[in-house]
Amino acid sequence: PTPGTQGALLAYILKDAGRYSGRIRGDMRFAADLDRLPHARAEGQLSGEGLDLSWLAGRRLLIDRFAIEADGNAMRIGEASVSAGEDRATLRGELRRGEQGPIVDASIESEGIVLDRLLAFAESGGTLPGDAAQAAPSAASQVEPRAARAAAQPGAGPDFGQWWPLPITGRVALRSGFVQHGGYRVAPVALTLNLEAERARLEVDQAQLCGIALPFALEARRDGWSAAARIAAPKQPVAEMMRCLTG
Repeated sequence: PTPGTQGALLAYILKDAGRYSGRIRGDMRFAADLDRLPHARAEGQLSGEGLDLSWLAGRRLLIDRFAIEADGNAMRIGEASVSAGEDRATLRGELRRGEQGPIVDASIESEGIVLDRLLAFAESGGTLPGDAAQAAPSAASQVEPRAARAAAQPGAGPDFGQWWPLPITGRVALRSGFVQHGGYRVAPVALTLNLEAERARLEVDQAQLCGIALPFALEARRDGWSAAARIAAPKQPVAEMMRCLTG
């Protein structure tokens, strides 16, 4: 930034400093061309704790601690612990530059994920319940999704061809004590998402609902989708399973 923009940024932060809390330490330099983001570079180290980003996210969001290191070709997250309301997660991993674009290798661990809270936040446009009346419509809410437009046309379905080739490749793993939606809780959950330029594969290695093991794999390509699943419920009373599934 130029001296003028540095002063403007500092003034912006200080004029409402009461909104911000937490501590950041380190020295990191970042350079990016908006037209060539895959060639962005970062160098240095940053760490921090107690960052309250509720003012930015529109809901309670706290970064308990984080540590980032970059060497120009890769950015490594030693650990980032995040709390969003009652939901908590820890992220570790690496994002590095590849010949065809960014490559990610990350893992996410959580005590539990309540989808109802996440969906309610997304449907609200990223605002807290008390702020919904004052919030302006988000850019995302003002743009009709392309898939929705296609589905509205008679005989037309969503055009997934626009996804390929994927802009990012690599692997993301998730382990959660449970995933809950409404009255249904799948526990525990372990899955891996593998991303290639022309293929995305989701492998759910561990998922159990009402005593039924439901591991499955879902694969997406430019020309369509495929899925495979194994269902097992050894020594589970049918009546108890039915009560659990139907309430």
